[in-house]
Formats: sequence, structure tokens, C-alpha cells
Amino acid sequence: MIVAATVVDHVDPHHGDPDKFWDTSMWQSCCKWHHDSVKQRLEQLYAHRKATLDDLWLDSPMAVRVARGIRADEA
Repeated sequence: MIVAATVVDHVDPHHGDPDKFWDTSMWQSCCKWHHDSVKQRLEQLYAHRKATLDDLWLDSPMAVRVARGIRADEA
């Protein structure tokens, strides 16, 4: 299913840093579900050094695996 993007996600978590916040090269559009579920799990992995910055893009292989895992849990 394709869902329209409703969120602009900051790939690199900005934590209030205005330079990161306005770095448009690190923005990706996504739906709220991806932002609130997949991206949050990826950021937890990133915070624990189990993912790289490249993994935070929602089309990364890791993001796809995380999304598939979440959807399997919801079925």
C-alpha cells in the first residue's frame, strides 16, 4: 500500500541543533506510520551504536527489515 507523505523527517536527529534542523540534504518525506514506528526504532539502534547514519534513511536495507518486522508484529 502506498500512503502519502505527511512528515518531513530529519534523517540525522537534530536534538535542537539549528544547523542539523535546516540541513535539507538530510530531510526525507514519509508517512506518519514510518516516522513514528520505523524511524523511532532506527534512532534507538543508532543511539546504541547498532546502526549507522546511513541506516536512518527509510529506504536503507536496515529500515526495510525493521518495517517488515513491525508489520509482521501487527498482523
